[in-house]
Amino acid sequence: ELFGLTPRRVAVRSRVLLQRTPQGVKGVLTPKELLAAGHLHTEAAAADSFSKVCCKTTHYVGGGEARVPIELVDVARVWTPSGGRTVAKSRDRRCGAVAVDHSDEPTAPVSPAAHQGATSMMPDCSGATSRLGRELVELTPELRQELKTHLNNLQSICRSDFRSHPRSLKFFLKELHEICELLEAPLIERSYRDGYGSHMLHHFVQLLPNIKDHAELPPAGENLPRKGWLVLTTLLTLAQVPWEFKYNSLLHKVCNCRTLFPGSDGCAAPFLGERMGTGTGWGGAAVTLPKALTSTQRAALEAKVHMLHRSERHFPIRLVELSNSLRARILDFAAQVPSFVEDFLAIPELTLPPSRVSSGRQLWERFTLQVMSEVSVLDRSYALFERLYLSVISKLIGDAVEPILGMTGPSGTLVHAPLDPFREVQTAVICQRLGLMKRQVHFGGPHHLVHFDPDLLVKAHRVVQMGTYAEVCSLAERLLEKFKALCRVLVDIKVEHIRPELRDNPELRTAVVELEAVWAECQFLLQQDSLDFVRQLLDFLRASSISDSLKWMLRLALEGQARGEVSEEEQKQARTTLFDTLPTLVYLDEVRDDIALESQGKSLGTCCRFRELFCPKDDRHHTLRRDFAKFDDQRYSKFRAFLLGDNSVLADENLDSASERGQLKYFGMLHKQLREIAAFPPDDPQVVLRVATALDDDFVDSGCQADVVVREAKRKRLANEARARWVCVQRIAQAVE
Repeated sequence: ELFGLTPRRVAVRSRVLLQRTPQGVKGVLTPKELLAAGHLHTEAAAADSFSKVCCKTTHYVGGGEARVPIELVDVARVWTPSGGRTVAKSRDRRCGAVAVDHSDEPTAPVSPAAHQGATSMMPDCSGATSRLGRELVELTPELRQELKTHLNNLQSICRSDFRSHPRSLKFFLKELHEICELLEAPLIERSYRDGYGSHMLHHFVQLLPNIKDHAELPPAGENLPRKGWLVLTTLLTLAQVPWEFKYNSLLHKVCNCRTLFPGSDGCAAPFLGERMGTGTGWGGAAVTLPKALTSTQRAALEAKVHMLHRSERHFPIRLVELSNSLRARILDFAAQVPSFVEDFLAIPELTLPPSRVSSGRQLWERFTLQVMSEVSVLDRSYALFERLYLSVISKLIGDAVEPILGMTGPSGTLVHAPLDPFREVQTAVICQRLGLMKRQVHFGGPHHLVHFDPDLLVKAHRVVQMGTYAEVCSLAERLLEKFKALCRVLVDIKVEHIRPELRDNPELRTAVVELEAVWAECQFLLQQDSLDFVRQLLDFLRASSISDSLKWMLRLALEGQARGEVSEEEQKQARTTLFDTLPTLVYLDEVRDDIALESQGKSLGTCCRFRELFCPKDDRHHTLRRDFAKFDDQRYSKFRAFLLGDNSVLADENLDSASERGQLKYFGMLHKQLREIAAFPPDDPQVVLRVATALDDDFVDSGCQADVVVREAKRKRLANEARARWVCVQRIAQAVE
């Protein structure tokens, strides 16, 4: 009743917490201390105190334990409910001067008649200015009818559950916007939407299957409007989106670093680059680890931080806080709509007798201010959340498509300006950024290359110009053509058509997979040492000492997938010949030639060596070479027959003597040493190439791994590359043969 009987230019201050609820205004009483007078903390009171003369009165409302002091601040005559009389006031230019009514008698209840009389004493509110500094809209019969229609529609919509029926939210916002237009409510202009295209929201909602059909977004390719509410914004809050998405193998989620790293300060993988910590972050991350850590604990935490930074990006926690705040505002506003309807229907027609016109205008002003106040709070909460989440989504989509956008410029130069003097630089930029993109995106091909050396393209050009084996030239031409095809795809692609999940772009995926397939083979083959070894291998295979059955096994191992009639046992034997028997024979023949050249006083060759291309670098080579230097021709022939599984040389020998049995045991020991240093683990040739070109996370040195781990990962990678190079060389040799 206090609000209904008090002029609108009165600011009320009290230690009573007043809250408007769907059931009306409720007061929660607090301890009975008087609020310190002389300081206006509220915007409403500040707006009402601009006059040179500031009048204040203090009254007491309630009785007994519920007796509470109320301070009224006004610039003119204050009407109080104490029997319709005017309370004595103190006029002073100082805002702190307060006149207190020292009467201990509580304010008497006000009757409806007294209320009617009181309203007649109030000033005329026609053309009144609200506390927001705007003139209120005059209530005309046409406006009353339109407001009544929209309020009734809004009330019926609010009865539905927005989460269960998200489509009703569209009509809720539409009716609310119509009401704001009729009341000329001052809404925040959405200038922060400038520069945001609707295509990014179309891409974003694909991650939200429960929302995308009800988002009601503008057409793709258009900018977001500068006015009004977006259905998507309110859906994100009411649907309680978990804000956990994955783009290109990078997980985006709300920051939980304080849970993962107790005692730390900041975020290990900030999405927006905000440094929340007070100290210097580690490894580019904005997280400060606790100081009371041992060296072992710190190293373990730093390794964990590094792995987290490689695989995750964290949204600011404020995103969830603003979302929860907006959801509470929307639900609270929807719950108050019935009260708004009730208040509006209580406003009498302004065509009534003059005695009720003033009261009706006061009720209309109160209703308008109340609605505009609630809408203003809701609109401000909406703008805060939308501003933040639009920047988050823009960066989320922008970071996802940035690898492609970073290659379109250099690709355009290579396609449209073939005589550009910086062509080599542009090629290097494309190769570097392609490798960075492949670290995050696997396009589904058999290979997963992350290193693209631009020198390989230079070697391909040289091979095509100089000429070599026809099969090698064809491979080099395919490499150059696939690289040009990728550049053309990057040039023709439209920014608004790029899907943030890059592997979902069919043309790009096809171009990258086809380039990887030929690049994986060329990187092991288009080397001078590898091409020279092909000639050496052909000479070895053409020698009379290599049987036709062994050559057949080699061809079967390389083409076994295309031959459906091959049994599993035959396939296993063929792969053993390719990866075990043949490398051992080549190494043995090479060692034998080196020994012969050394005995003749000739210099040893340093290129086209099996040992240099395929074997690990250690001292075991010297030990084996010393042992084989003691072999004569007869013993060498026996050992070679032993390697081929031909025991006919030893068949005539019954191995009765201890020396013969010892020689067979010695051959077995040498064979074991040869396999350790020269042979490869048998496998499918396609799998061999795939393993050698896969991204090995263990080899990515973060600076936190132990030296033993790094060395072992490097040794494993070199062994896989040597085995893949052996397969590529064998394919060319078999094609030439």
